[in-house]
Amino acid sequence: MSLGDYAFKSINQGIGRAMSKNFESLLWWNSEALGHTRAYLEGVRENLRTTRTNVVSKV
Repeated sequence: MSLGDYAFKSINQGIGRAMSKNFESLLWWNSEALGHTRAYLEGVRENLRTTRTNVVSKV
């Protein structure tokens, strides 16, 4: 499972669990999911930076 899949799974699980509990849970799970999504996007940004560096160095 990729980090992106994990982030989106966390979002879906978080919303489902929070809906069965209360609003405070909703906020907590959404913050957890956003944390995973942020980590994924930072990884994508780093991969793009590495790819760009590799392409520039080969040209």
